Amino acid sequence: MECGYEESHVIGNKEDKIEFTFDVKAMHAILSELIESKFIKVMHCKTTKEIWDKLKTINEGNEKVKRDKLQGYII
Repeated sequence: MECGYEESHVIGNKEDKIEFTFDVKAMHAILSELIESKFIKVMHCKTTKEIWDKLKTINEGNEKVKRDKLQGYII
């Protein structure tokens, strides 16, 4: 996912409504499958993109953690 729905107070046209609907459905799908410990870590996020990025960091780690894991496989 490259971008997330930017929350606005007024949904003007049909495309905005469709984008909002897809974002809400995606957010619900992700949140409904999380265990409580991970849900607590992402419950403050406002967009699906934020949730996705946070979960990615939680599960994969940041760049330093990834590099350390790869070095462990090489040895």
